[in-house]
Amino acid sequence: MTAVPRDVWSAAQFNVHVRDNLLETMVGKASVAGGYFVTTAAGAIAQRTTGGAVVTASQTRSNVAYGDLATTGPAVTVTTGTEALVWFAAEAFSDGAPDSPDVATTTTYTATGSATYQSDGTNRGDGTRMYQGQFDTTNGNQFSMALFPYTTMVADLTDATIVSCELFLDNDHFYLNAGGNAIIGTHNQTSLTGSHIYSQVTPALSSDHWDKGEAAYKFIDESVAERIRDGVAKGIALGKGPTSSLNYYGYFKGGTSPKLRISYSKPGALGAFSKASFAVSGATTIAASDNWGIYWSGAIASNSNRWGVARRVTGLTPGSNTFTMQYASGGSGATSTFARREMIVMPL
Repeated sequence: MTAVPRDVWSAAQFNVHVRDNLLETMVGKASVAGGYFVTTAAGAIAQRTTGGAVVTASQTRSNVAYGDLATTGPAVTVTTGTEALVWFAAEAFSDGAPDSPDVATTTTYTATGSATYQSDGTNRGDGTRMYQGQFDTTNGNQFSMALFPYTTMVADLTDATIVSCELFLDNDHFYLNAGGNAIIGTHNQTSLTGSHIYSQVTPALSSDHWDKGEAAYKFIDESVAERIRDGVAKGIALGKGPTSSLNYYGYFKGGTSPKLRISYSKPGALGAFSKASFAVSGATTIAASDNWGIYWSGAIASNSNRWGVARRVTGLTPGSNTFTMQYASGGSGATSTFARREMIVMPL
């Protein structure tokens, strides 16, 4: 309706265009103290109220699956849109054993074979030596690869933190009497037969000095071992030289002579743990999950901890939704104790 000067509005017009519109404002819609407003669509608002609940009782659970304690919850029922903010906290400890300490291991792996390639990738056919660099234009700037037992290495190193990586090479010759640097990289080839182009090499991860005729382990960059652990490398590569300078030309014994000695640590056995999360029921059904839960590891016996977390929940079906805390316990025969459980839900 458009107002016109000196035009008289009827009661019906006033009620529709003034009174009813005022009732759609926040002031008109406010019905409870402490409420707040959210937009539910373009040009539409709705009042929401925050809910909260506390359970102080100390109760136990011995099941690895999420579930209720003797006193359910806390549980909070609110009217939501498609989202809500949830804060929840609890104190917990377990009567089980703590986590075992990390396990430190050093393992030596022997190469299963090697090959050298001319600058253009042609296989030199000599599996007894690993060449790098350029002596003349016949072979050009050469590179070589050594294959390692990568399946075994991946199995050993999965979930491991690499502490150090050492490479054993036995030098047969360097152009310089003072020796030179091995230009060390990795490759991801399952077979070294036939031709292999240099782009198959991840080069120059480490550059380390060997004297002429020296046979020794040298510490190299840990990324060499990390790449094998992560499944993106199956062995080492030497060369090409950064330039065609004779300073980089040399060769080492190949075949099964190269070795990798890797020191690493892996997490020890998981001890007792306690978990708290929440499920949603009502208009929406969502099971409790570790993805938004609290996890206590090492909180055993008198070493209790009170932790909390906030979570933005999306994908809710608008309507009445109930958020309920649930609990789980893990470890051989372990029982977890939970207390001072609290939840606050702010619907959007």
